[in-house]
Amino acid sequence: MPPDLATPPSLFRDRCSYLSPREQEIARLVASGMANKEIGLALGISHWTVSAHLRRIFLKLEIDRRIDLCILYRATVARSERPPNGVSRA
Repeated sequence: MPPDLATPPSLFRDRCSYLSPREQEIARLVASGMANKEIGLALGISHWTVSAHLRRIFLKLEIDRRIDLCILYRATVARSERPPNGVSRA
C-alpha cells in the first residue's frame, strides 16, 4: 500500500524511532537515490545485507516499495527543515 501523503510527518518520525541507527542510515541513502550496491560499497557491507536491512525497514514503516521510503523520508525531512513562521532562508 502506498504511503498516505496526508500522514503527519510526526507519525513517520515515530515509526523511524523503531529503526536501528544502521537502518536509519540506509533509509537516508536510499532516499538520496543510491542503489543497494552503491550503499553496500559506501558502508562496507554486501548488497545482500543492504537488502535485508531494507526488508526490515519496510516492515517497520509498513511500506513495500523503495519509492514509498523515498517519498516518506523526503516529505518528513522537508517538513522538519522548514523555517519557523515563514522566515525564508536566503
